[in-house]
Amino acid sequence: MMKANEVSKLTDLPISTLRFYERKQLIPKQFISRVGDRYR
Repeated sequence: MMKANEVSKLTDLPISTLRFYERKQLIPKQFISRVGDRYR
């Protein structure tokens, strides 16, 4: 599992953009996993 900052570095997208895509459900749920309260 990768953290948002790792994905951000690999894709050259800011974390805020990844969060926006997540809110708009542009990232399939299978790629988003939540571990506790801190990590997705």
